[in-house]
Amino acid sequence: MHKKHFVHILNTLIFMSLGGISTHSLAAPAYAQLSSSLDQVATGDTVNTGMVVALQNQDAISGIGWDPKKNELTIKEDGIYFLMATAEVGADQTTQFAKAGKIYLWYEVNKKPIPNSGNWVDAVPSERSKTITDQMVLPLKAGDVLVVKYMSTSQSLGLITSTGNEPIPASPGLTFSIFKTDSSSLINNPSAKK
Repeated sequence: MHKKHFVHILNTLIFMSLGGISTHSLAAPAYAQLSSSLDQVATGDTVNTGMVVALQNQDAISGIGWDPKKNELTIKEDGIYFLMATAEVGADQTTQFAKAGKIYLWYEVNKKPIPNSGNWVDAVPSERSKTITDQMVLPLKAGDVLVVKYMSTSQSLGLITSTGNEPIPASPGLTFSIFKTDSSSLINNPSAKK
């Protein structure tokens, strides 16, 4: 998808999500979409431990910093941001160690969990995958560092990637999207303050 088309689609989504508020000031919005093309499952050492999701693919990014070695996003502009992570979760099918458990997904800003940002799903080894979607809107400041984290309560459960077959594309273990809304319009819109 061309960057110009992505920006147009993004502006349309923001316009709809804000109830028709003008998006003319979003000529160069801050946004990112990153994804993971690797299975990320708990091992003996990482069961019941929060792990930063490794995001190998930069699908689109503008106005937000990204450190692929630390899997951290750095906010460059103060504002209200929409975040959405969708994970395919389940058991590593190449091992015999998987047992039923829970898989959790949440966000952290500046190494602190964001209140009410968590979500979870029960997973069993016999099921290849389930989906967790976690979304929120929150104010972020320039310099804030954001990560997506997951935790599994059982060995060999975690984020599962499907390679896909023609004509079906690959299904990432996690896709993360973030964009800055038009915060000045939110402040000036009486219905947004309710």
